[in-house]
Amino acid sequence: MNSISELNICKRISAKIYGAAVFITFLVLFAGCSSTGHYEKAMELLKDRQYPEAISEFQKIDAGEKDFRLAQSKIAYIQGLQAFNDSLFSAAEIQLARVTGDDEFYHESQLMLDKITKRKNDLYIPKTDTLVIREEEQGSK
Repeated sequence: MNSISELNICKRISAKIYGAAVFITFLVLFAGCSSTGHYEKAMELLKDRQYPEAISEFQKIDAGEKDFRLAQSKIAYIQGLQAFNDSLFSAAEIQLARVTGDDEFYHESQLMLDKITKRKNDLYIPKTDTLVIREEEQGSK
């Protein structure tokens, strides 16, 4: 009789361990599904030009998630865009250079970087006066 009761105790412990394992599995799956929603929500906010809200959503993506790298690229793009629009070109240049090549905003960020570079070059070109020389024709003698 003692071995039957020990067997029942072992079955109950096994059932509890199994139940805990199933619960943890669902918890991990649920957490994984809800975290991927941050990227999609952030992209919608970005498309609607709600930049502070989009940055906030992108920042909720954990480093271990598949969208983390692109989320960081999007944050850099938004911050670079805002700095560019506020004529803070040095700050814009730093952020826009962090946009990754596989980001859909990469081309746009490169165009802004080109404008910043052109603006810098225009500032360094020395302004000189132009001397115009005219030749006068003299009539025949």
